[in-house]
Amino acid sequence: EPGDHLLYLQHQGREYTTNDCSGSHAGPATADELRLLVAGKVITYADPGPDPFAGRVGPVLAAIAAAAVAGAIVIARRSKAA
Repeated sequence: EPGDHLLYLQHQGREYTTNDCSGSHAGPATADELRLLVAGKVITYADPGPDPFAGRVGPVLAAIAAAAVAGAIVIARRSKAA
């Protein structure tokens, strides 16, 4: 929904998550929440954007696996030739 929201975030890996049970709610923080959490200061976080490595891990692992298989074949052929 548009408008103010107070989010209680949990850091998990490279992301932050929240849920209804954490205390997150629509609307601004109450005076009690501000005193307890940030001593009256409002903290905002910018969206970090997309993960620069997303979509690259699979191809890199495939290339490493292919190199390992090729190396094993070369070693096996050299063993038979000796």
